[in-house]
Amino acid sequence: MSVALAPEPGGSLVVRHCSVEEYRAFIASISESDSTKRAWRRYRREFVEHYPELRNWFEAPLVERVGRLQGESVHNLTCQRCYYARRYLYFLALRGYIRLDWEWVIGARHIVVRQLLSGAGVDFGLDRLLADAYALGYYGQSISNAIYWVTARCFLHFGVVSADAIDDQQLDELTDAVVRFERHADLARLFGSADTYRECRCVYGSYLFAVRTVLYHRGQLVHEPQRERRPRPDLLISKARMEAIKAALPGYTPADVHEEDDREEPDGTGSLHQVAGPTACRTRHACGSHTRTRPRVSRGPRE
Repeated sequence: MSVALAPEPGGSLVVRHCSVEEYRAFIASISESDSTKRAWRRYRREFVEHYPELRNWFEAPLVERVGRLQGESVHNLTCQRCYYARRYLYFLALRGYIRLDWEWVIGARHIVVRQLLSGAGVDFGLDRLLADAYALGYYGQSISNAIYWVTARCFLHFGVVSADAIDDQQLDELTDAVVRFERHADLARLFGSADTYRECRCVYGSYLFAVRTVLYHRGQLVHEPQRERRPRPDLLISKARMEAIKAALPGYTPADVHEEDDREEPDGTGSLHQVAGPTACRTRHACGSHTRTRPRVSRGPRE
């Protein structure tokens, strides 16, 4: 069964719950077990009872709205009603009742909307986007993760229901939101630590770069993708001072000096560099200091 889609981005939006009948009709149309359908209806009912005015949920603290913090199991959640209402929130976004804010779509971390879109009869164009990525030389689960991560957040925030509608401005806003989130007061509770988020941010950056590259070669974006340049840390000891220290060492000659700082950084316009995993982005090598003949993206949390 196909459902009515969200209004065009920028159109009128009234934040409110859908009717019980509307959600029940959707649940009845999807291929799930009866017990799963009953659970989804119950999750909606509990959520609506606690937040009869949907705007109250948007005004609640982010940790409450996300529901599950770093390290928590599904049996011990910060806010069970919010965590289990995620599918209902996705449905509201699909029908145009809400647009989810950047803080939530980044803080929630693991977001899966493909089943919802498929059940609603929506062809988001993910298979075509993946095919275009493979044609450019991307491969493996990493590029799938990148596409799913970016498109899910554009859908929930902007209301786009096709990958063909994603543009430069939307990706720029998502990129800025990822950067801003590093200053969020609840960062450590949601991601475990600031260091963990910086690692995730490195992965998210590779996701965005990969998707931009594919969309640019499609002719869908105007601006050529540029890899994010993160500032290099200041040296604790100045170069002049270091030379003085070295000169005092026994057997030192100027020929022993290697000008490591003069090497060029990757410009981000060639092939996509591999990042071995979230923890690997602490090193220069792992963040893409060498070029691969086959582009890959970092392995992040599966969507």
